[in-house]
Amino acid sequence: MFNNQKKIKILYWLLIMCFLSCQYQKVQKLPASENQQEFNAFIESLENEFIYYDEKKAIIDCIKQEYGQHVDTLSHPYYKVLFYETILNELYDSHISLNTNTKESWRLSSPIHVEANKEGVFIKNVFSSQIDYSFSENIIDAEIQAFNGIDFQKVIDDFPSSCHNKKDAQVKEWLANKILAGKRNEPRIVHLKLQNGNQIDLDIDQLTLKEESSLLSAHTHDNIGVIRINNSLGNSDLVKAFDKALDGLMNTEALILDLRNTFNGGNTGVAEPIMGRFITKKIGYQDYGNKNKKHTKYVSPRKQVYDKPLYVLAGRWTGSMGEGMTIGLEGIDRATVVGTELNRLAGGMKTINLLKSKFGFNVSFEKMYHINGSLREQYVPSNYVKQETVSEDAFTKHAMKLIRQD
Repeated sequence: MFNNQKKIKILYWLLIMCFLSCQYQKVQKLPASENQQEFNAFIESLENEFIYYDEKKAIIDCIKQEYGQHVDTLSHPYYKVLFYETILNELYDSHISLNTNTKESWRLSSPIHVEANKEGVFIKNVFSSQIDYSFSENIIDAEIQAFNGIDFQKVIDDFPSSCHNKKDAQVKEWLANKILAGKRNEPRIVHLKLQNGNQIDLDIDQLTLKEESSLLSAHTHDNIGVIRINNSLGNSDLVKAFDKALDGLMNTEALILDLRNTFNGGNTGVAEPIMGRFITKKIGYQDYGNKNKKHTKYVSPRKQVYDKPLYVLAGRWTGSMGEGMTIGLEGIDRATVVGTELNRLAGGMKTINLLKSKFGFNVSFEKMYHINGSLREQYVPSNYVKQETVSEDAFTKHAMKLIRQD
């Protein structure tokens, strides 16, 4: 009897130990895969570094849920690039991108900019000052009805994203422009309904940009100097070239600085020396703010100062550092800006490498402000130019009119 009771007790404790062991194994987490570790580190970087995290928190929470469950399906670096590109597109921010691409990757921009409203999607700006193409029709204000033969609204609805609201006006407009930027390996043919009622097809890939052989161009027109920057604000040789051009225009009665072709941005090491030719004292031209503090960026005078009236041309392809120069020269009350909304690239950028891959992503870690306190990406020039045709340079025409009035 005693032996039976002892056996029962031993059996009882064995069952308890087995039960507890099974429960422990259930709650014990398996080590995260390399893909999962990398994804977790990516999300952590967004949470800690992305200066617009509060504004996009709901989207990032959705990304963790929707994309986290698929990360272990990635078996090749090629598909990992496409995976993280798709994630970044959820943030509908053209300043955020990977520092690599594939043949299937989305381009960053298009030579056409559209706006969306309840009636549809309409072309509002064309990079006509830089496009090497002869338009047979005026496409300004044309409605985009189809893309590669598919109804344009359906293309927007089918865009590969799931964490933002495609009915939101800002999101829809960003998606429309991203679709026009297109994938690198796919055609971009839009069906347009023009303002005159005609309907045409336009191949966006035919709207090639002029290949510039110099960092800038300079000339005079009726004793008005014109310097046009050729998308070279990231080239340190531009400073010397700019000095030479400006020195030859010192006797003009006014100067037009054309920053419309600066879509690749640049850096302060090039922009600030150029700005320094137009001021007589050290002055703050732009404010920066990260998660810890806000500070002012200063520019100092340099060489012989050009003190005549200065007019800056800027538009949808004025990007990043070009935007900084535009709002900076206006903010210090040194230039009159003529143009439209800028590229609206939000924030100052840093590159963060992915944990396990040979590429990284560019993310905004600080906000950029006009010296008046408004965000750089919200800037709209007071001398606004509504582009009405692709055959006329309305920006330069408007600037010349202002010069003559002064």
